Amino acid sequence: MRQDPLLQVSGKISGPQGFSLELGSLTVHDGMGLAILGRSGAGKSTLLRVLAGMMPEGFAFVGQRYVRTNMAFMLQEFALIDAYSVRRNVMLGGLLRSERLDHTRAETLLDQVGLAGFGHRKIASLSGGQARRVSLARMLYEDAGIWLLDEPFAGLDVKTRKEVLEEVLVSAAGRSMMLVTHDPREARMLGQPIMVIGQGRLHYFAPDAPDGVLLEAMS
Repeated sequence: MRQDPLLQVSGKISGPQGFSLELGSLTVHDGMGLAILGRSGAGKSTLLRVLAGMMPEGFAFVGQRYVRTNMAFMLQEFALIDAYSVRRNVMLGGLLRSERLDHTRAETLLDQVGLAGFGHRKIASLSGGQARRVSLARMLYEDAGIWLLDEPFAGLDVKTRKEVLEEVLVSAAGRSMMLVTHDPREARMLGQPIMVIGQGRLHYFAPDAPDGVLLEAMS
């Protein structure tokens, strides 16, 4: 018998300038990897924030939201603390919860995202791409039931994007993940349904759906 979903949301998001997004019944189960495609302004980031219970200013959600697990959210903004080292930024969630910190795990994750040896450095010394990798490692550090990633590979070159995504998928084995991306190739790497936001609705496609079909649904 299948367990209850980790997350189930139904209803509608509305916002400024006539923004409207019908959610239907969005369900996330254990081990599910769901990619979210959509044009700029379609509501991808807004959707992730609503799922995480972080209502964006000026928006409203009318409907139902059921959550059976905790979530870790990687925002588009780095939200790193300049006064902390790279390693302490990775462990920030544990610091805020006054937990025993796992320095070895933090260093392993930095290595995983291509920042081996960066743990002692200050945030101000990093490039934009490096700061994004620290933000990604911080999310990976969290032992959450669902990872929410909002365009986590922006600013990385194509080769590095593919390598880091592959490492994330290894880390996410058995875990649920929702990934916002503009790239159908990245969406397919999750090997599970692709959600496309288009015309104010959510559309679902198999991972082998042609680019043309996905692009048409995004319009």
